[in-house]
Amino acid sequence: MSGGRRKKSAECIPQDLTLASYANSADPKPRYRKSDSVISTAEASPAIEEDWFEREEDDIIADVEKIKVRGTRQLETEEDVGFSSQIFPYDFWFLLGGYIEPEFIGTFAQISRVTRHVVSTQVFWRRLYSRYYRIDQDVGPHFSPESMSRLLGYRTRVIKLLHLIYPRFRLTLAQKSSFWPDLNNLVGRVCTLHWTSKISRQQCYFYFKLKDPHTSQQKYKHTEFFAEESDDFCVSRRLLDDLSDINHNTEQGCKLLQVLNVGWCQLQPVLGLRLKSVSLSVSNEMKHHKLCLDFGPPASKSSDIRVTLTSVLNVKVLNWWNPQYKGNPA
Repeated sequence: MSGGRRKKSAECIPQDLTLASYANSADPKPRYRKSDSVISTAEASPAIEEDWFEREEDDIIADVEKIKVRGTRQLETEEDVGFSSQIFPYDFWFLLGGYIEPEFIGTFAQISRVTRHVVSTQVFWRRLYSRYYRIDQDVGPHFSPESMSRLLGYRTRVIKLLHLIYPRFRLTLAQKSSFWPDLNNLVGRVCTLHWTSKISRQQCYFYFKLKDPHTSQQKYKHTEFFAEESDDFCVSRRLLDDLSDINHNTEQGCKLLQVLNVGWCQLQPVLGLRLKSVSLSVSNEMKHHKLCLDFGPPASKSSDIRVTLTSVLNVKVLNWWNPQYKGNPA
């Protein structure tokens, strides 16, 4: 019974399309199967001549475009959807990484896993350093070629150098410093260091180094393999990982709160305490600003210590890549 139906349906399939095959026709139309409507790429593509040297270059390019590999994906619907894709090799992304501008490095790293790996290599940051560093630039001995020969923290130092000499990064920092920052982004950070710096008889800087407790340090894995190791010379793999870590950054996740205040005043110690709340308002004399910082234990929701500065002239929040950032009083 089922064999007769299959034979009958197979005989009803026309070889050519006629007017009766369209939707507006009143005649009954046969039902086609998906497998009958799929045309292979090999059958659809024209035959290519074997003698490529006697053909024109434009004809060869046209034929190559026609025989590109196309994948087909069968969906649950009545139609078959075709798509094409092209995968570039690792060498292509590696060479392209040498022409990426500093402000587009993050976008380039998000393209694929391959580009992310390219950005994490030493060669990528070495080429970036050689493209923008000049001997006549006054950037200090910390960024000299002799100092940059050390691998530990190489990526961190290149990023600091770019924010010091790259015009677009300098313009961005200048624009952000022209207005007061949002201090609510500092809530939840832990104070790891606090010091003051007196610049004149009437003005003094108060520094609060605040660190995000959820920051994780990215480690670099040393891939070099030593085939022969003797008892006299044994290299620790962990030591090599630490010395070759280009992502090493002791200031990762830290922000520096810089407060310029009129006059010096003694503050309570807040080391190891978490910033619970912050408020900035106008002082009672309407001449300056008033800054209130509430600190408390990390495991508690209450705030035990309040730091109040009533004569604030300016407030800045500096990231670790900012040239004005200071990791310690020295």
